[in-house]
Amino acid sequence: MYQGALRASTSGPQRPLSMCAHSQCSGLQAGGEANLAVATRSVPVTFRRSRTLLRDGEGSLTCSRLRHGFDVPSVIVMQLRYSFRLYPDAAQQASLARAFGCARVVFNDAVRAREDARTAGRPFPTAGQLSRKLITEAKRTKERSWLGEVSAVVLQQSLRDAETAYRNFFASLGGTRKGRKLGAPRFKSRKDARQSIRFTANARWSITDHGRLNLPKIGAVKVKWSRALPTTPSSVTVIKDAAGRFFASFVIDTNPDPDAARMPATESTIGIDLGLTHFAVLSDAQKLTPHAFCGVRRRS
Repeated sequence: MYQGALRASTSGPQRPLSMCAHSQCSGLQAGGEANLAVATRSVPVTFRRSRTLLRDGEGSLTCSRLRHGFDVPSVIVMQLRYSFRLYPDAAQQASLARAFGCARVVFNDAVRAREDARTAGRPFPTAGQLSRKLITEAKRTKERSWLGEVSAVVLQQSLRDAETAYRNFFASLGGTRKGRKLGAPRFKSRKDARQSIRFTANARWSITDHGRLNLPKIGAVKVKWSRALPTTPSSVTVIKDAAGRFFASFVIDTNPDPDAARMPATESTIGIDLGLTHFAVLSDAQKLTPHAFCGVRRRS
């Protein structure tokens, strides 16, 4: 599976971003138009339809954390997501289930703390306060001592997910977030179809010489590699789907310098219409066919 995400660094003329392609906005995911400089050196590109880009199983081309009102970038940095099947043994599956449960408990505790503050008319607790109360102090209690059995990074990332969920909710209420209205964050359940935990570089996870994914307090998990990673990933998310399968999703930042040198400055503009018959149709009538990894798998 292959997923691209756009992240921007600003240079050149400053213009407001009318519609973002990130999940906070509706650019590529809910139709509409997003004026993004995809080719380097201020070449605006218009996405006109919600379609899945660079698709191989799952994955879409989205904008990473470009919010309404930010300057239009002139250099786009790609974040690529590579997903691979994991085959944990019985002990590792038990450790992963424990990590999923601890992350879910911390997330639910954060939601409950926010809701209690809202009901009592108190200010919402800050991220630092929640981290100290729900993780650091909770580990010292008898009721939550088992939180220490999993990586602290997993718990911190779960708190960050709760903060992001509330940020998106309030942005939706205020009208600054494009797209459909979002409801308040809900409690997670062990019966949810999808469970995930995220490890950043601070967790000191690694890929062993034998090609296994070494995760803290879980062990070296067998990976079915379908391609080579082009560079060192910045994070990895372990996912368990409804069918009980495990996947590792790696996030990789690409280097825009080679593309910047290959594509000189230009004032040209072009529109891209993502379609069904063709992968994309350009405003100059050029039609692009999908790559091999965009092909649809057919049952024999």
